[in-house]
Amino acid sequence: MGYLLINGTIITVDSQRRIIQNGALAIEGQDIVDIGKTGDLLPKHKDKKTD
Repeated sequence: MGYLLINGTIITVDSQRRIIQNGALAIEGQDIVDIGKTGDLLPKHKDKKTD
């Protein structure tokens, strides 16, 4: 089981330096496996515990 951290502001370190409002991170072990808007990630990661 992994975690889904929701409703946060995410500041990326990608080449575009995106800032994602109302963002979410899906985590498995020590790895971030998905990043995006909370509304987009919640249905994709129903198996994860939300915090």
